[in-house]
Amino acid sequence: AVAFLVSCNGKSLKSGMLILTEAPEISGDIDYSQGFMWRYLPGARIIAIRIGESENPVILTKDFYSACFPEVSYDGKFMLFTAQKNEGDPWQIWEMNLRNLKCRKITSFHENCTDPVYLPGERMAFSRETKNDTVGKAHCLYVCKLDGSDLQQITFSPSSNFATTVLKDGRLLTVSTTVIPERGNPILLVMRPDGTKADMFYKGAIKRNVISSVSETNDRHLIFIETSESDPGRGDLISISYNRPLHSRKNLTSGIDGTFRFALPLMHDKFLVSYRRSDSDPFAIYEFDPSVKKLGRLVHSSPAYNAIDAVI
Repeated sequence: AVAFLVSCNGKSLKSGMLILTEAPEISGDIDYSQGFMWRYLPGARIIAIRIGESENPVILTKDFYSACFPEVSYDGKFMLFTAQKNEGDPWQIWEMNLRNLKCRKITSFHENCTDPVYLPGERMAFSRETKNDTVGKAHCLYVCKLDGSDLQQITFSPSSNFATTVLKDGRLLTVSTTVIPERGNPILLVMRPDGTKADMFYKGAIKRNVISSVSETNDRHLIFIETSESDPGRGDLISISYNRPLHSRKNLTSGIDGTFRFALPLMHDKFLVSYRRSDSDPFAIYEFDPSVKKLGRLVHSSPAYNAIDAVI
């Protein structure tokens, strides 16, 4: 299942490796409405590892001050990501050719942009910081062509939208947080790629927050990480049914000490998760068996970085 990544010579991609984001610092003080220390991570990098050889990562974004949250295209040939070329620059959307590892800049706004996802028809969706009388200061969703042209705003409510995922039925699922008149709890909001038919898909209990993007399993479940405001340092892996998202919540990690940051399904009985046992440990990538709710073998760790997401 793990495929498409960088060969040891660093000039093309081959199978047998994993792409992931590493960040030197992870803060518990998260601004869900503006994204800082949650989606905008200082000094982050995107690397590729071969499973079983994680001590020799290939750094894909060494020419950037910070880069995070890769999104691989449907054909496995390209990768979108969010990055700052230099410290202090606005965050923008870039695309890397995974055959030759060359990058090109797609967006060039004064405002921060993050969380790009591929759409059919050579298009993408992403979050862009927006300021006006309607939304105040929020991150709205936009779509455009992969050359940056034909820009269209698709959300207009006073809410910030991050960590967008494209579901298998073609709809967008985003972590949405109301910012006016006051900050609300993040919910999962679902919509068509043009922004129409926007509805609440999932809302957790009061004072519980979704803190990761959502991954879809092959058995029609969605998995993500959720924290409680009473214990923001602990993240639990949550599963909901695609058919009954408001009435099927299961906590898969309530009996495990430590905290989780991200989960990626590989098969029905195996996930990859970002996990750390204590605040003094960095986040590392482990296997996880949801059927028995147990961690498996360590896949990747780094003493200087937190591994906070992964893509195939």
